[in-house]
Amino acid sequence: MFVLLMEILRDNLQWSSTEFWAIGLLTLSFLFTYTLYYIPVYTKIVSNREAALLSLLFPGFGQLALRQKLVGFLFMIGSACLLQTMIYTESDASDIWKLAVLFGPPIVSARFAYLSVSRTMRQINNQQKQEIAVLNYKLVEPGLQKGMIPALDTNILMHSALLLVAMHKDSNAHLLLSKQVFFELEGLKKSKDPVVRKRAQLGFDMIELFQSSNRLKMLDIPGESYRRKWKLSNTGDDKIIASYLRELENRKTPLGFLSNDKGARILARNAGLPIFER
Repeated sequence: MFVLLMEILRDNLQWSSTEFWAIGLLTLSFLFTYTLYYIPVYTKIVSNREAALLSLLFPGFGQLALRQKLVGFLFMIGSACLLQTMIYTESDASDIWKLAVLFGPPIVSARFAYLSVSRTMRQINNQQKQEIAVLNYKLVEPGLQKGMIPALDTNILMHSALLLVAMHKDSNAHLLLSKQVFFELEGLKKSKDPVVRKRAQLGFDMIELFQSSNRLKMLDIPGESYRRKWKLSNTGDDKIIASYLRELENRKTPLGFLSNDKGARILARNAGLPIFER
């Protein structure tokens, strides 16, 4: 695409060969610098269409914008070599060969860039999840060092599996699990939403991880009379909180309620249940 545009401009503006190559190299240098340095630094990620358009402009530019420097350089060098070969053998080259050299590398590079965006976004997303898990672990670490046992809410198992993995690996922490949390996961596992089902299954994997290490204790759900004593209702959150309150009251277990839900944390504080501050 870039070569065709330059050829059209040379014909219309009557550039000499020196002017053609000088302007072409300067333009490519600017686009190369912009793609390699500006886009990755000042934008999160280009879209699949943007990456494909950059590669159509010149093979490899879409890969550079996706931070795939090695692949981008290979496309650029390969395309430049093919163009140089075509220029030196122009009189002997067939029309099919010329078309293949002009359009083949940009199309292949564009297609590759288009398909690579989703993979790059997944990699960035996974990296961000790991960074969030590290930050969350640092928030709960002071409580763990004081001997507090995490009493889990359902949303921790659904959305903070990496935090639990870090907790299992980097500490000797045990977990408390209300059977209400277990029942809620069972229900979520049957959801029509495949993402919800996958997260619920991952939650069960975390339960098994701690259970296999003898670091998990499951708690029964207190009856209605016990919940009334603490002015708790029949909701799922209140049943979970009641389970941990009874463990705290009867066994004096040094526990802390661990939840991503602000509402659940407010209810826990109101009932006198210690929490891990987030």
